Formats: sequence, C-alpha cells, structure tokens
Amino acid sequence: MGGSAYAETIPPDAELEQGVSLLLWAIGWSGAFQAQLIHSSGGEHYLIDLNLRMYGSFPQPSLVWNSSL
Repeated sequence: MGGSAYAETIPPDAELEQGVSLLLWAIGWSGAFQAQLIHSSGGEHYLIDLNLRMYGSFPQPSLVWNSSL
C-alpha cells in the first residue's frame, strides 16, 4: 500500500462531485474509487489520478480470526 508525500482533504464541493459523478457515469463505473485532483493557482481543479479499486488510504476492516470455525 502506498503513501502520500502530501495530501489535503477538502470539504465537499458540489461542482467537483458533479464532475466526478459524470465521469464515472460516462465510463459505466459503480463501486469504490479514489479521485485525486490538483488545485491550480487560477482556482481550477484538474483530475490527475482515478483509482477504480480499493486504495491504500481507504479504511480497511480488521480481519478477525475465529478459532472455533
């Protein structure tokens, strides 16, 4: 699992959510994903990475061993 040199989580943004939703709809994707964007000095957001899978920073449930099985 990878790490980030620097990452910032931003509050939800309706315009960004709509854009990502349209992209996922266009490619027919339904499921977990991670979208990484950069924010330009001009105020624009650019998609730089789209992971269509479980990703390293996604909270993973702990596996519990049940010895009675």
